[in-house]
Amino acid sequence: MSDDAGTFAGVTIETNVVGRLRTVTSVREAAECLVGEWPTQGRGDHYRRAVRACHDALKGEATALSARNAFIRAALAAGILVRTAERR
Repeated sequence: MSDDAGTFAGVTIETNVVGRLRTVTSVREAAECLVGEWPTQGRGDHYRRAVRACHDALKGEATALSARNAFIRAALAAGILVRTAERR
């Protein structure tokens, strides 16, 4: 399993609760967020790619960084991206 928080610097998104933000810091958190908290209107192609990228990263078939990048693209497409942290 590849869930390296060092390559998954924080990604802050808006949640479905007005005024509440969530900072995602791992592939596992990103996958949980995509499956359990993602807005219905944001479940297009970028969403499906992000789900797949997280799944692949958790299986060790992709990197945490590629999952993070896919997650960011999905958040942008859904209009819920607030900010991203820089990698150290």
